[in-house]
Amino acid sequence: MKFLRYLGFLILFLMLSAKAYSQSEYGEEKIRYSRFFHSCGFSLFTEYVSGPMSSVPFYDTTGVNVVKFDPERFSVYDNNSWNALSFTYIIRYAFWRIDNDHSLSLAMPINLGLSYIKANDGSGAYGSLSVPLMIQYSSGVASTFETEVWKGWMVGAGADFNIFPVVSSEQFKPEKSPNPDEIFYGTKHWLQPSLEFSYRWLSEYDRYHEVNLRGGMGMPQKSINHQGDSKSITPFSVKLSYIVSINY
Repeated sequence: MKFLRYLGFLILFLMLSAKAYSQSEYGEEKIRYSRFFHSCGFSLFTEYVSGPMSSVPFYDTTGVNVVKFDPERFSVYDNNSWNALSFTYIIRYAFWRIDNDHSLSLAMPINLGLSYIKANDGSGAYGSLSVPLMIQYSSGVASTFETEVWKGWMVGAGADFNIFPVVSSEQFKPEKSPNPDEIFYGTKHWLQPSLEFSYRWLSEYDRYHEVNLRGGMGMPQKSINHQGDSKSITPFSVKLSYIVSINY
């Protein structure tokens, strides 16, 4: 997939460019401090996604054609997905130091997971990948560039760019839908606005740890029946992760 190749080049470029942009002025003396921060971890709590399946980014590993969504496997209502395991790699760039205790940064937490989705003919496992791009506001010692003690809370807002929402953009009517007269219009939703809260601290082994809670609200989906009545359904997702820094 070309996008994944470009994404790999972007990550490599950011890591190689970190030292070039790691200078910060302190009085009359210039001291080198990295503004790039790399970390990775696994989710300790599962990710829950509710709403119609056309709003959930997933990759069907049970079918022959992985780029084709089979609408007959899913019902219009009461769809949900539990994330069984998720790996997260986070790149942050602190671009604006407001003062000694506050800063703004860009973050790209890449999430690769294995999900368990409810289906009409039994549940199946799916791989999912999302690349959120967020602007984050940090407060406390964690936000300063002139210290190696990264500790404090953070709140961020942004949008998830979902890479594998492999869902047909055509309309479909599932055979086993609770309402057989309902026609559901499935669309590809690439963006999902999200809000994130984090707390970071430094362990005795000089490792940065982070607890990260992120919630997102998907774009509304519409279903239309034969009488012309429409209904709007908005998917929602929540994820709690434990992250350990891997800064070099």
